[in-house]
This record gives sequence, C-alpha cells and structure tokens, in this order.
Amino acid sequence: MKALKAMGFEPVVRAMVWQQGEADAREVAGLDNSRNYGENLKNFILQVRDALSAPDMLFVFGEVMPLPAARFPGRTMVRNAQIAVSEHSCTPLSVKNAIWVEDDDLQMLSTDYQTPAPTDDVHLGTFGLLNLGERFAKVIYDNLKTGIIPDN
Repeated sequence: MKALKAMGFEPVVRAMVWQQGEADAREVAGLDNSRNYGENLKNFILQVRDALSAPDMLFVFGEVMPLPAARFPGRTMVRNAQIAVSEHSCTPLSVKNAIWVEDDDLQMLSTDYQTPAPTDDVHLGTFGLLNLGERFAKVIYDNLKTGIIPDN
C-alpha cells in the first residue's frame, strides 16, 4: 500500500475473501483454539481493516469443513463461531460487512478427478474451489453494486 501511494496511486481495498479454520478445529490444535475461534476471527477482521485503512471493507469467508472428521473435534465450534461472526447473526461477535458463505454442497478433494488424495475429507476439490470462488465473487459483486459498501 505504501509503495502504491508513493507512486501517486490512491489504493482502496473494498473486499477480502478468507477460507480458513480447519487447523483450529483439529485435535492437535487443542479445543481452546476452537472455543476462541469466533473472538479470534472477529479480532482478525478488525485488525486487517485497521492495517489497510479500510474500516468498512467487505470480509467474505467460507464455511469450514463440509464433512465431519473424527480428528477435527472442534469442527462444530468453529462453524458456529463463523456463523456468529457473520453480520447477519446479530450476536455479540457479529461484524458489520462480514459475510459467511455456505459451502457444504461443494465437491471435495477426495472425489476430484484423478485425485492424489482419495482420503482427504477436509479440503475442497478443483470444482469445489472454483464454485467457492464464484460464490465469493457473487457476494462481493452483489454488495458492491448495491452500494452497501461505501467507496471510502
């Protein structure tokens, strides 16, 4: 951002997409990470907005782990925390202009064509990632075209 400004540009960050949370749901991370996920995500969003001088930046994030897996005992806590952070949840954790995108119906890596990881029950496959990207783009487009997010 500093380099762009030094070149005379006026960069404006309007949106950010985020897909993360599996590690916080895994047993090796400990359930404290799962329990604290909502507060951590909320703080992360606010810190990124502050660092980018974009207080109203749209933050679009995808649902974590479409399939339950025994080695991820915190999955439900993380998923519930994601919903709570979403603007429309109207909870103490909800953040304005934070939009949660559902992805439980997307194709998984384990079912990807010629997958190198037939037992991967955590990550999205090629088409799953493409569809998630399209959903992220639609949320951004719909929110920016309606003027919900100001130009700053």
